Amino acid sequence: MSITENIKVDTTDNQSDDTYATPISPLSPKEKSPVSNEQQQQQKENSVNEMQSLMQSSNDLTFPLEDSWTFWFFKNDRQCEWKDNLIQITTVSTVENFWSVYNHLQVASRLGQGCDYLLFKTHI
Repeated sequence: MSITENIKVDTTDNQSDDTYATPISPLSPKEKSPVSNEQQQQQKENSVNEMQSLMQSSNDLTFPLEDSWTFWFFKNDRQCEWKDNLIQITTVSTVENFWSVYNHLQVASRLGQGCDYLLFKTHI
């Protein structure tokens, strides 16, 4: 006698589908009447407005630095004094501003011989 001979499978459906509750979520298909073009347009506008407000709120989110910092460029002109070779680029006070400036600087390896970038705390 094999193991499969002792197993009996009940194939009758004794319970109706009404006993099972199907959860409703935003992803569940819903039966709706056909949507008019005006309603579709309104839904699109609402979606666009919602997305724009989310993007604006994320753009408003900034992370201030404890101190402001100033980027300087040092050009190597031996005929000028050291302080005259310094050119102020910009001052940053948020993390976002810092990375914005940093990502737009020309890489140091492409600067002229003896030229450099400097970063100093503002007013020191």
